[in-house]
Amino acid sequence: MEKLKRRILRNSLRRAITLISAGATNNNKTWSSGSPDPDNDVNTQLVTATSAGGIRPNRVMWGDSAWSKRLTGYRSQNVAGAYANAALTPQQVGDWLGGVMGYVSRERYSSAGAALAEVLGNYVLMLYALDGVDVEDPTNVKRFYSMTDSGGPWRVYVQQVTSKLVDITVEHYELISVVSTLGLNQFTIS
Repeated sequence: MEKLKRRILRNSLRRAITLISAGATNNNKTWSSGSPDPDNDVNTQLVTATSAGGIRPNRVMWGDSAWSKRLTGYRSQNVAGAYANAALTPQQVGDWLGGVMGYVSRERYSSAGAALAEVLGNYVLMLYALDGVDVEDPTNVKRFYSMTDSGGPWRVYVQQVTSKLVDITVEHYELISVVSTLGLNQFTIS
Protein backbone atom coordinates (compact mmCIF):
# COMPACT_ATOMS: atom_id res chain seq x y z
CA MET A 1 0.00 0.00 0.00
CA GLU A 2 2.85 2.39 0.77
CA LYS A 3 4.26 1.67 -2.69
CA LEU A 4 0.99 2.81 -4.26
CA LYS A 5 0.98 5.98 -2.14
CA ARG A 6 4.57 6.78 -3.18
CA ARG A 7 3.60 6.30 -6.82
CA ILE A 8 0.62 8.63 -6.43
CA LEU A 9 2.84 11.28 -4.79
CA ARG A 10 5.53 10.91 -7.48
CA ASN A 11 2.86 11.41 -10.16
CA SER A 12 1.58 14.45 -8.23
CA LEU A 13 5.10 15.86 -8.29
CA ARG A 14 5.34 15.24 -12.04
CA ARG A 15 2.01 17.02 -12.64
CA ALA A 16 3.07 19.96 -10.46
CA ILE A 17 6.40 20.32 -12.27
CA THR A 18 4.66 20.18 -15.64
CA LEU A 19 2.23 22.92 -14.57
CA ILE A 20 4.97 25.09 -13.04
CA SER A 21 7.20 24.68 -16.10
CA ALA A 22 4.35 25.62 -18.44
CA GLY A 23 3.59 28.80 -16.48
CA ALA A 24 7.15 29.89 -15.73
CA THR A 25 9.28 32.44 -17.54
CA ASN A 26 12.09 30.34 -19.02
CA ASN A 27 15.73 31.33 -19.48
CA ASN A 28 18.41 29.13 -21.03
CA LYS A 29 21.70 28.98 -19.15
CA THR A 30 24.98 27.23 -19.98
CA TRP A 31 26.80 26.07 -16.87
CA SER A 32 28.90 23.31 -18.42
CA SER A 33 31.48 25.55 -20.11
CA GLY A 34 33.20 28.91 -19.78
CA SER A 35 33.33 30.49 -16.32
CA PRO A 36 29.74 30.20 -15.11
CA ASP A 37 28.48 31.38 -11.75
CA PRO A 38 25.31 29.27 -11.35
CA ASP A 39 24.45 30.50 -7.87
CA ASN A 40 24.68 34.13 -8.93
CA ASP A 41 22.53 33.34 -12.00
CA VAL A 42 19.84 32.04 -9.64
CA ASN A 43 20.27 35.00 -7.27
CA THR A 44 19.93 37.49 -10.14
CA GLN A 45 16.79 35.71 -11.33
CA LEU A 46 15.31 35.80 -7.81
CA VAL A 47 15.75 39.59 -7.80
CA THR A 48 14.06 39.80 -11.21
CA ALA A 49 11.23 37.55 -10.02
CA THR A 50 10.72 39.73 -6.94
CA SER A 51 10.38 42.80 -9.14
CA ALA A 52 7.89 40.99 -11.39
CA GLY A 53 5.73 39.39 -8.72
CA GLY A 54 6.25 41.54 -5.64
CA ILE A 55 7.23 38.55 -3.50
CA ARG A 56 10.66 36.91 -3.50
CA PRO A 57 10.54 33.21 -4.43
CA ASN A 58 11.25 31.08 -1.38
CA ARG A 59 11.89 27.76 -3.13
CA VAL A 60 14.59 26.79 -5.61
CA MET A 61 14.49 23.27 -7.04
CA TRP A 62 17.28 21.84 -9.16
CA GLY A 63 16.84 18.72 -11.23
CA ASP A 64 19.54 16.09 -10.83
CA SER A 65 21.10 16.97 -14.21
CA ALA A 66 20.96 20.73 -13.48
CA TRP A 67 22.65 20.21 -10.10
CA SER A 68 25.32 18.07 -11.74
CA LYS A 69 25.96 20.79 -14.35
CA ARG A 70 26.19 23.34 -11.53
CA LEU A 71 28.93 21.24 -9.92
CA THR A 72 30.70 20.69 -13.26
CA GLY A 73 30.58 24.41 -14.03
CA TYR A 74 32.22 25.32 -10.74
CA ARG A 75 34.77 22.50 -10.75
CA SER A 76 35.89 23.31 -14.30
CA GLN A 77 37.25 26.64 -13.04
CA ASN A 78 40.68 26.76 -11.44
CA VAL A 79 39.60 29.21 -8.73
CA ALA A 80 39.32 28.59 -4.99
CA GLY A 81 35.91 30.27 -4.74
CA ALA A 82 34.48 28.03 -7.45
CA TYR A 83 35.75 24.91 -5.69
CA ALA A 84 34.22 26.16 -2.43
CA ASN A 85 30.84 26.80 -4.11
CA ALA A 86 30.90 23.35 -5.69
CA ALA A 87 31.02 21.82 -2.20
CA LEU A 88 27.85 23.58 -0.98
CA THR A 89 24.73 21.54 -0.31
CA PRO A 90 21.35 22.65 -1.71
CA GLN A 91 20.41 23.94 1.76
CA GLN A 92 23.64 25.97 2.00
CA VAL A 93 23.05 27.46 -1.45
CA GLY A 94 19.51 28.31 -0.34
CA ASP A 95 20.88 30.07 2.75
CA TRP A 96 23.33 32.02 0.58
CA LEU A 97 20.42 33.02 -1.69
CA GLY A 98 18.74 34.75 1.22
CA GLY A 99 17.07 31.95 3.11
CA VAL A 100 15.23 30.14 0.33
CA MET A 101 14.61 26.41 0.63
CA GLY A 102 16.90 24.57 -1.77
CA TYR A 103 16.04 21.12 -3.10
CA VAL A 104 17.55 18.71 -5.58
CA SER A 105 15.09 16.27 -7.13
CA ARG A 106 16.69 12.93 -7.85
CA GLU A 107 13.33 11.25 -8.50
CA ARG A 108 12.97 9.07 -11.58
CA TYR A 109 10.02 7.45 -13.29
CA SER A 110 9.50 4.79 -15.92
CA SER A 111 8.94 6.27 -19.35
CA ALA A 112 7.54 3.99 -22.07
CA GLY A 113 10.00 1.15 -21.65
CA ALA A 114 13.01 3.44 -21.99
CA ALA A 115 15.58 4.17 -19.32
CA LEU A 116 14.22 5.88 -16.24
CA ALA A 117 13.51 9.57 -16.85
CA GLU A 118 14.26 12.36 -14.37
CA VAL A 119 11.25 14.13 -12.91
CA LEU A 120 12.94 17.56 -12.99
CA GLY A 121 15.98 16.88 -15.20
CA ASN A 122 17.93 19.89 -16.43
CA TYR A 123 15.54 22.48 -15.00
CA VAL A 124 15.91 24.88 -12.09
CA LEU A 125 12.55 26.11 -10.79
CA MET A 126 12.17 29.25 -8.68
CA LEU A 127 8.79 29.86 -7.06
CA TYR A 128 6.97 31.06 -3.98
CA ALA A 129 5.20 28.32 -2.05
CA LEU A 130 4.01 27.74 1.49
CA ASP A 131 3.06 24.67 3.46
CA GLY A 132 -0.54 24.54 4.65
CA VAL A 133 -1.90 26.80 1.92
CA ASP A 134 -5.35 28.28 1.68
CA VAL A 135 -7.11 29.89 -1.25
CA GLU A 136 -5.96 33.42 -0.41
CA ASP A 137 -2.22 33.09 0.21
CA PRO A 138 0.16 34.35 -2.51
CA THR A 139 1.76 31.04 -3.53
CA ASN A 140 2.41 30.27 -7.19
CA VAL A 141 1.25 26.66 -7.04
CA LYS A 142 -1.27 25.01 -4.73
CA ARG A 143 -2.09 21.41 -4.01
CA PHE A 144 -5.49 20.78 -2.49
CA TYR A 145 -6.83 17.42 -1.41
CA SER A 146 -10.12 16.35 0.06
CA MET A 147 -10.49 14.17 3.11
CA THR A 148 -11.89 10.68 2.71
CA ASP A 149 -14.71 9.31 4.83
CA SER A 150 -12.10 7.88 7.21
CA GLY A 151 -10.89 11.43 7.99
CA GLY A 152 -7.48 11.37 6.28
CA PRO A 153 -6.18 12.20 2.81
CA TRP A 154 -5.82 8.48 2.00
CA ARG A 155 -8.11 5.52 2.26
CA VAL A 156 -7.12 2.00 1.29
CA TYR A 157 -9.59 -0.69 0.26
CA VAL A 158 -8.55 -4.34 0.25
CA GLN A 159 -10.95 -6.75 -1.42
CA GLN A 160 -10.43 -10.51 -1.68
CA VAL A 161 -11.62 -11.41 -5.20
CA THR A 162 -10.62 -15.07 -5.29
CA SER A 163 -8.42 -17.27 -3.12
CA LYS A 164 -5.40 -16.04 -5.12
CA LEU A 165 -6.47 -12.55 -6.15
CA VAL A 166 -6.70 -9.45 -4.00
CA ASP A 167 -7.66 -5.96 -5.22
CA ILE A 168 -5.99 -3.05 -3.42
CA THR A 169 -7.44 0.39 -4.15
CA VAL A 170 -6.09 3.66 -2.79
CA GLU A 171 -8.54 6.57 -2.59
CA HIS A 172 -7.01 10.04 -2.83
CA TYR A 173 -8.51 13.16 -4.40
CA GLU A 174 -6.33 16.16 -5.20
CA LEU A 175 -6.13 19.28 -7.31
CA ILE A 176 -2.82 20.88 -8.29
CA SER A 177 -3.10 24.36 -9.72
CA VAL A 178 -0.77 27.19 -10.71
CA VAL A 179 -2.76 30.15 -9.47
CA SER A 180 -0.23 32.88 -10.25
CA THR A 181 2.62 33.01 -12.75
CA LEU A 182 3.97 36.31 -11.37
CA GLY A 183 7.57 35.73 -10.31
CA LEU A 184 7.49 32.09 -11.44
CA ASN A 185 10.82 31.35 -13.15
CA GLN A 186 12.68 28.46 -14.72
CA PHE A 187 16.17 27.88 -16.08
CA THR A 188 16.85 25.26 -18.70
CA ILE A 189 20.46 24.24 -18.11
CA SER A 190 22.91 22.99 -20.70
